[in-house]
Amino acid sequence: EKRFSEEDKYHDDLEVSKETAIFISKRNILFMTVIGVVILGIAIYRYFHHAESNALMLALLSLLFFGLAFNDYRKKEPQILISNNGIKLYKKELMLWEYITNEHIEIIRGHENHKKYFVLDYKGKEVKFLINSIEISTDELEHLLRVYRLRFNKNASV
Repeated sequence: EKRFSEEDKYHDDLEVSKETAIFISKRNILFMTVIGVVILGIAIYRYFHHAESNALMLALLSLLFFGLAFNDYRKKEPQILISNNGIKLYKKELMLWEYITNEHIEIIRGHENHKKYFVLDYKGKEVKFLINSIEISTDELEHLLRVYRLRFNKNASV
């Protein structure tokens, strides 16, 4: 691409440490829990107002939200770990910068929602990682990727 043929305009951000851990957003977990509580409250209300079938379906839906929130809460490891050495995705091995190319954020828009992916090529194979619920914005992630890529390129050229 044209943007890679131009001289790098970005400078090392000294505020970025040698390693950055990116976790699931606590706000996302809280949001799913609150939605689950609201739906459960509606289910209980419907049950006591003689709409048992609707109440059961709503109760099951609230359990789904609680389950998703709990599943995310249990994930104590970083979703993404970026360092001067490379990138480690959740439950994957460290991928070294020398084998990583074309790292970027991809947003796939749907009718009612969109999915955000962190995409890179590692040893010639595409790796796609869903990042909808991480604690930083896509702009912040792109900034980190530029900083760590720049650091690697500077060290590799020395």
